[in-house]
Amino acid sequence: MGYVEAKKIRDFAGKSDPGMGFLDGPAFIAIKAQQQLGGDATGLALPIAIKATNISDSRQVLRTRLLEMAESLGVELSADKTILNAVCQVGLAMLQRNLRQRGFMPPDTDWSDLPEVISAAAGLVINGLEAKMELTARVDADLVDRIRAIRREVHRIRTDPVLEIDHPVAAFWAHEAMMAYRILSYAGNDLAEHPTLDRCGETIEKLREDLYSRMYSAHANRAVLVHFGEPIDVSAKIADGSKPRERRADLTDVFEQSVQVEMGRLNANDSCPGAEMF
Repeated sequence: MGYVEAKKIRDFAGKSDPGMGFLDGPAFIAIKAQQQLGGDATGLALPIAIKATNISDSRQVLRTRLLEMAESLGVELSADKTILNAVCQVGLAMLQRNLRQRGFMPPDTDWSDLPEVISAAAGLVINGLEAKMELTARVDADLVDRIRAIRREVHRIRTDPVLEIDHPVAAFWAHEAMMAYRILSYAGNDLAEHPTLDRCGETIEKLREDLYSRMYSAHANRAVLVHFGEPIDVSAKIADGSKPRERRADLTDVFEQSVQVEMGRLNANDSCPGAEMF
């Protein structure tokens, strides 16, 4: 019996969601495990939702950290700004800085349309990678699908001893692909739709880690909530004879939907201060 754990992706506040979702690593592992078990065995993937929630009021700590980042970026935050507006202002300044430094600033940038800027910037990275790797994207592939395809090709190269001469450049491609994915992650709508203390804290921590390129200790004490979902029969999901790429994509969607259902249950039953509006 094989078990696969998937995790929810944290998103940054934005006006729209560009389709962020799971990468296909868990599906790849699940399919390989099922193949090793054999067709007569039942491989199960277990969706697990994990949520860290604040058990104390950390609003002042978060505001202080946000002000520190604003000062580092040369951003002046007015006292009357809501936490959502302040986070977006700091996040926008950081995004501009990172894109400019890395040479991925989209031409004719209209910063009033943040989701479009994010998609354009990630697209620049992805287009460059596909050109260097001589990959052709599917007509119906969105940006996340294209990143998945790039990462699959990188994995293929880095695990092939015959292609050892290409391993160093493949490692660089992997770094660029993850950078494109991180750029896209700033366009999520979790915080904009429901700015709880937990979501504000997660977003500010993410911004801080990205700005200073280092990990920090948690800004407050937390309780960790865990919920196990219904096991997913991997053997049944891959028995339809579809192509490997289609299997991974379909299984990834199933994993994501299952974890999101369990995350919804955790959020609905969270009675800690972290679930309160900021």
